[in-house]
Amino acid sequence: LLTAVALLAIGGVVVGASVQQIAYEQQVNQEVEDVFAGDEYESVEIVTTRVRYGGISPFQEPQAVTVTLSYTGDGSPPQVGDQLDERLGAAGGQDIRVRVQFVEYQQ
Repeated sequence: LLTAVALLAIGGVVVGASVQQIAYEQQVNQEVEDVFAGDEYESVEIVTTRVRYGGISPFQEPQAVTVTLSYTGDGSPPQVGDQLDERLGAAGGQDIRVRVQFVEYQQ
């Protein structure tokens, strides 16, 4: 009985940590979408947003966010790294590394 209670307690803690990670990732996705919602970024499309954690444990803090974008405008893509870094750092209350990469598609 004691073993079963201990396993249930551990399972509850792991589920709680996973729920926190999911909530953080949803917050990151919303912040990224908000940055690119304006008309100034109509040529930018979000491809993926990925959060990287410090290890395999569900208790690890997020260490980095990689935002992959596509750009269909003329010239160079906009410099958005600092804006995303500021926005995501403020949202999470932590110092995380933000990477932005643009992909090119052939038509």
